[in-house]
Amino acid sequence: MKELFAAFNTDFFRALTTIIIPGSIAASPWSVYLWLSSATLRSLASQNHVETAFILFLVIVFLGLVIEDMGARVESWWDIAADKRTASNHTGEWYAYLRTAFVCEPIGRRYIRTLVTRLKFELGTSIAALIAASGVLMLWITELCTRNVSLVLIFLCILLALYLGITEARASHKLLARARTEMLQEIRFVKPDSVPQAK
Repeated sequence: MKELFAAFNTDFFRALTTIIIPGSIAASPWSVYLWLSSATLRSLASQNHVETAFILFLVIVFLGLVIEDMGARVESWWDIAADKRTASNHTGEWYAYLRTAFVCEPIGRRYIRTLVTRLKFELGTSIAALIAASGVLMLWITELCTRNVSLVLIFLCILLALYLGITEARASHKLLARARTEMLQEIRFVKPDSVPQAK
């Protein structure tokens, strides 16, 4: 039973970090824009709380999936660039790793899963921050948000996108490539030390 809950928690955490959080960031300013610009929508939402929350959740998941797909496209471009930039066969090693079936799971597999989740979060959140910046710009243009607040929010969104998208995601991508290369080497098996007998 514990394994079932552990798997559910891991899958939920992965969906939360790679789909729901980026989708929420991207949808937030646009949701505020729709809320403030349409009295009819406000009235409809105030009378139908559950339905509105469900539709908003579906929009967040949809945006999150689209953003994750865009992040995967960026990662694919980085893979192609890594093949051209280095003498190693980056893409070939990636496909060799995908074809590898381990008899028992090495510790490195969990580490690689963590790196993949981190990379998807960094790419997704950076793209979502740019979408959010465009939503804040729309709030500013339609005068639903003051100039100073809009400029600060747009600056923070662009700063977050640059930091996560260029600095952190690139570093995670390189680290993931090195970890996959190591996982294709010979796996070492170590017998556990014998437990000392209690006297």
